[in-house]
Amino acid sequence: MNQPKGGENYFTGRRVLICQPIMHGFGGSTVCTLELAEYLISVGCRVEIYTLTYGPQLREICERLKVAVHTAEEQPQLSLWDYDLIWVHSEVLPQTMIAELPQLEKAASQGREMPYWVFAHLSPLEDIPDEWPWNEALEDKVADIVLYVSEATREKQQGTIGQSVPIGLFRNPVLDKFVRAEVPGAKELESVLVVSNHVPREVWEAIDLLRGKGIRVDVLGVGGERRLVKPEDLFGHDVVVTIGKTVQYAFAAQTPVYIYDHWGGGGYLNKKNYALARRRNFSGRGFGSKTAQQIADEIVGEFSGALMRQNEAIAEDWEEYLMGSFLVNLMCTIEHRTKEGFSERQIKTMAAAQRICEYRFLRQMWLEMAEERERLLREENERLRAEVKEYERTRGVKGAVKNLLRAGKIFAAKRIRGLSK
Repeated sequence: MNQPKGGENYFTGRRVLICQPIMHGFGGSTVCTLELAEYLISVGCRVEIYTLTYGPQLREICERLKVAVHTAEEQPQLSLWDYDLIWVHSEVLPQTMIAELPQLEKAASQGREMPYWVFAHLSPLEDIPDEWPWNEALEDKVADIVLYVSEATREKQQGTIGQSVPIGLFRNPVLDKFVRAEVPGAKELESVLVVSNHVPREVWEAIDLLRGKGIRVDVLGVGGERRLVKPEDLFGHDVVVTIGKTVQYAFAAQTPVYIYDHWGGGGYLNKKNYALARRRNFSGRGFGSKTAQQIADEIVGEFSGALMRQNEAIAEDWEEYLMGSFLVNLMCTIEHRTKEGFSERQIKTMAAAQRICEYRFLRQMWLEMAEERERLLREENERLRAEVKEYERTRGVKGAVKNLLRAGKIFAAKRIRGLSK
């Protein structure tokens, strides 16, 4: 894979494998994988995905993108020599590639063309262990660059890879379809979009307060409509309340974003709170919590000028949030590192660890699918109860009307009989 010349044209015909632990639901790394695939396909790459779990929600999307998805269950015979770029989330690799790792050192010394290896870490949370390096020396020996979603994630995981490994930041860049060049002129706040899979109580209460003021509030995620965010969602609302990746969507769409979720948040972005928010990947951490009344009052009271303050804050960093700009820059600067060998013990340990990881993620998927089925059953039961209640109410009303009509007929008949005498 030669050093790229000519920007996006460089990608044409390149073979890319994205290794992603889970392809079910709409979690952060899953969405990142989908958007990486969509962009790379749009510029002429042949993209495949390797995953440990593959749920029905994602199958339709991947089929529409025309990206091949290989699952661990299928035991695909994937070779690292079949690809120009291997992008890895959570250190998940096909078993056949693990078996090939000892070949890298010898192949490099022979001048064989090598794939580029990119490893990405998208969360600093210790309760998501796969977001941390967990295969012994894998990134030290293989990675050409290691990416972190934020400075806080990089600092949290400091010391987990060797100092000689190049590192960079991958700030959840978004596709060009989310970019809105022109926005409507100044207007009153009429609609709010909440995007979250973990809406805290104070936000639900703030939603009620906003609706009480006549403001339309829509919810995407758990507790609302569950699907991927679309550009028209951002274009069709005056404000979005969210954290994480959707913040970058709002930047591109030029929709004011109010950062708040289960970790709290700093509200609308401005030059004063932007640096800390960016450092924490716009997760809301580091700002503390607010009351429902505070949230509702700030969303309404600080809406005027919010977009201007947001654009001023992000002006110098704008291109870091665009997928195309980021990837072209990455491939223009990445260089092959010298590859080191793996012992037989390391390969066996890594293969066993992958099987354990596969089992854990499969178990997680089935638990989540069971929870989803239970949720759907609860919603269906609630719907049926509501229908029964409405039917009984209607039947009661109809019965009362019938009784009134019957009584009226009897009264009229008696009256007629009385008049006829």
